[in-house]
Amino acid sequence: MAGYEKIHVCDDVIENESSGERGLDVSVYVDTLGKVIIEFGSSMTVRTDWSGAQALALLMEDAIGTLDEMQDNAAAVANSDEPYPIAPDFQVKAPKLQNDPVDW
Repeated sequence: MAGYEKIHVCDDVIENESSGERGLDVSVYVDTLGKVIIEFGSSMTVRTDWSGAQALALLMEDAIGTLDEMQDNAAAVANSDEPYPIAPDFQVKAPKLQNDPVDW
């Protein structure tokens, strides 16, 4: 039986308000236990399974879609001829999480 192995997938540097101009190093790995490992700098690691990785990807897609809608609505308001344009109709969903730290 082969031993544990951690396989590097990719690296990137993302903008992060607390990291300044340097940004935040993000590294992604998979391992032989079937986990996805995401390292944010040297201080935080997320280790999850396939379904957790899928959930994170969907959450990020939702966030990106919401940002796109906000930009589109802001542009529409800026280009409006109305003296007081109606604010965009956003309803931010705050679902109840199963393991919410608020409940600890």
